[in-house]
Amino acid sequence: MKILSEILIVILKISLCLFLTLVLGIWSGIVVFADQYDWQIILYLTLSSLTIMGIWLVFFIKMKKITKLVYLVLFISYLFIPKTLPSVMKQFNIDSCLDSGGCWDLIRDRCKMRDQGKCVITSEECKSQ
Repeated sequence: MKILSEILIVILKISLCLFLTLVLGIWSGIVVFADQYDWQIILYLTLSSLTIMGIWLVFFIKMKKITKLVYLVLFISYLFIPKTLPSVMKQFNIDSCLDSGGCWDLIRDRCKMRDQGKCVITSEECKSQ
């Protein structure tokens, strides 16, 4: 019974690590396709890589509880970093705009105001929002 519980715990750890790696990878993937790379985006991508490695280390390497607590605090602070870095938040907003189609409504309204018979909508207009 002890062996079975240890196997289930390892499977649970691996599943949790894979899930968190997937989520953080998607978030990093959104930022990777930035038009301009500045220090904020490079910092965010570096922290993403370190966070993913830290998650795997915490679950599979024996370390003191205080060290694990430090990693937990760093992970929670990592979740709030995009709100403090404008360049990173801009990438998330552009992705959300493209996915939801919300920016196209604004562009259509702008086209109506032009009073030209034809309106060409480009992705650059969406990105400027």
